Amino acid sequence: MNMKMTFALWLLEASLVASIAIAGCAQNTMTTANGNGGPATADQRAPEVTWLAGCLERGPGADQYALHGPRLQWWELKSDSVNLRAFLDAEVRVAVVKSTENDGTLTVTDLILVSLSCASR
Repeated sequence: MNMKMTFALWLLEASLVASIAIAGCAQNTMTTANGNGGPATADQRAPEVTWLAGCLERGPGADQYALHGPRLQWWELKSDSVNLRAFLDAEVRVAVVKSTENDGTLTVTDLILVSLSCASR
């Protein structure tokens, strides 16, 4: 082999080794909600939204409501973003997430009016 060919092969091998080393040291630059570079945990993911339907009624306490669904189902509801009082005694569909207090109450994030009166009563 001539000197030029040997030098070219050596240069090719050196560049391959360098690129493999750089690729192996690359880090994940994605950050999670708390600012670390690790994968998101269950606590950092967006809450799962569920849709429920039924008749909206006043609940046991102030700013608490109950949704009575078919087959004798009912759920305790609250909301900071939706004015539930405006839809009392109406048939609605609500998007809910688990409450941050873990007290069994569901937090309403969206509401669709189905009927001004409850047909299920």
